[in-house]
Amino acid sequence: MKRLFDILLLVALLATVLVACSDDNEPSDEKQDNFRYDVVTYDGFSDGVAQFTFIPRLDAPEITYVGRMSENPKIKAGQRVLLNYFVPAEAKGAKQDVIINGVSAIFSDTLRYADKQRIDTISREAIRLSSVWRTGNYINLHAEVEYTGSPRWFYLLMDKATWNSDTVDCYLVHNTFGATKYFWRQTYASFYVGGAWKKQSCCALRVHINDNVFPDTKTYCFGKQ
Repeated sequence: MKRLFDILLLVALLATVLVACSDDNEPSDEKQDNFRYDVVTYDGFSDGVAQFTFIPRLDAPEITYVGRMSENPKIKAGQRVLLNYFVPAEAKGAKQDVIINGVSAIFSDTLRYADKQRIDTISREAIRLSSVWRTGNYINLHAEVEYTGSPRWFYLLMDKATWNSDTVDCYLVHNTFGATKYFWRQTYASFYVGGAWKKQSCCALRVHINDNVFPDTKTYCFGKQ
């Protein structure tokens, strides 16, 4: 299985545990009331300015956000993050100046693959799904998982037999390896699925999720328009 045993994820899916970094100037009450949270790609930091790439839902054009930060967030360029920000009314176009309230690294990974026989042997423990959505070549997820304080597996795994099919089947793998669970906490994740999504043969990507909230809903299908 591709990269399956590269690492045990050295996280307990404390997805937004990094201390958020913000501009020195406190935002006004109006800005606090109109802030947004979005999953974006962190592009880098230079001369007190951070840059991010935001992909709106589905296949809308990308927007580059730039904003001042009091310090380098020390996040690797290309990492998917949760951005807390405010967009001034005058900000328009493909590159926009925004006010950054905070940025937190989330779990991000690239679609992996395995034989279905192997997939069926891997534990897929339940999560509490809040939402799952596609932005460009990414499948993003907001959910709750049980905190353990120990490493776990959390990734998206494709049935390689469907690689050339019109519908590509992917499975959310969540395995805590029997660690003691303490409480539920929020997590965000973003998976790059461009390798499959951009194939001409691919018409839809079907994500299989074991969900405690809606246990009868086993799959979420994302089709090309």
